[in-house]
Amino acid sequence: MQLKEKLAEMATKISIENNCQLVDFQLKGNEQQYKLIVLVDNDNGIEIDECAKISRQLADLIEAENLIENAYNLEVSSPGIEVPLTQKRQYERNIGRLLKVFLLSGIEKEGKLTVVTSESITIEGQGKPGKVKKEDKVVEIQFDQIKESIVQVSFN
Repeated sequence: MQLKEKLAEMATKISIENNCQLVDFQLKGNEQQYKLIVLVDNDNGIEIDECAKISRQLADLIEAENLIENAYNLEVSSPGIEVPLTQKRQYERNIGRLLKVFLLSGIEKEGKLTVVTSESITIEGQGKPGKVKKEDKVVEIQFDQIKESIVQVSFN
């Protein structure tokens, strides 16, 4: 098993043990200086103390198994608003919020997330009159057609 896969597996296991989900894992750099970025979340939102605990546990495990010999940086945090949604539970937590959805076809949709099922999401178009076509007012989008979805900050 490669280093990245082993580290991602460890991060997943530790996240689950702490009642969290691994949202994203990145390994950057090289053998001289790795940077591990671990994004975790849970249904209630994650606190900084929980991130610190996961970070300590992961660092201890990396050290115990001697996976990284040289210096490395480890960042454990919540995904933040700018990070694309990747899991069904993230969509569920954002029902009622404005969402920009980029489809694999290159089309972009934007609207209020109203429904999440096991296979799709539904958004209600939120545009200026004349900008949103009537057929785009309520759109169901299959998960397998989504390239990326980002929650939009609304100042209303």
